[in-house]
Amino acid sequence: MSSQIASSLDKALALLFAFAGSDRDQQVYTVSALAEAHGMDKAQVSRALATFAKYGLVERLEQRRGYQLGWSIVHLASRALHAQTMSSIYPALSQLAAEWDETVHFSIRDGAHSVVLAAFQPDRRLFVNVQTGRRDALIGSAVGYALLSRSTSEELHSVFHSGARRARDSTETWAGVRADAQRAASAGHSVLTNERNDLVTTIAVPVIDVGNYRDRVYAAIGVSAPDDRVRTRHAEMVERLVEVADAANGFLRSKEAGVG
Repeated sequence: MSSQIASSLDKALALLFAFAGSDRDQQVYTVSALAEAHGMDKAQVSRALATFAKYGLVERLEQRRGYQLGWSIVHLASRALHAQTMSSIYPALSQLAAEWDETVHFSIRDGAHSVVLAAFQPDRRLFVNVQTGRRDALIGSAVGYALLSRSTSEELHSVFHSGARRARDSTETWAGVRADAQRAASAGHSVLTNERNDLVTTIAVPVIDVGNYRDRVYAAIGVSAPDDRVRTRHAEMVERLVEVADAANGFLRSKEAGVG
């Protein structure tokens, strides 16, 4: 019985992977074409595709009488890439937190907010507390401006008018937001002092995406610490964060090329 289930699952997955074949011009597949290509009964193919469609892995196109990949595939791929990218730079981020004895973090964008996927906190008594899972408005934060640094004017304008703000940044103007994003794009990093309170500075560096979203910001890595401690090693912090971001960029490029 278990061997039959494994065989059925193997055939079903073969159908799904057919959509990722080498022929990029072939985006839509019919039940008949898939059945013929895989030596399966049309009823088997229909049942498998119906199950995939239920979970959003494929989408049925009524007018073309075929199926194409669904958005759940994009979601799964994005989650996998987040996890793998984090794994590839986790040791480096942990090392920076230990060397600097400060809080280092890795964040992604979620609409008009940033979400911390990982935070590495020091052992010292006085440090900036950044928790994994924390959500912050993009507007008014160094991480936010790093994530927005390659956004189009229209996209930036949309985020500005979303109304998502930190309480202390409720009076932020469109001109100021655009200038901060442009400054982050020009410098390759974003720095904000007095971000969380009057004594904290955050430096954030963007991680650039590849593939179909080339030159888009994929994530941001940063350090948050008391302002006086950042001032003494600001240049070093920027340089090291850029090195880790470059390593993440290299990892993403290797995945696009099918290496590793």
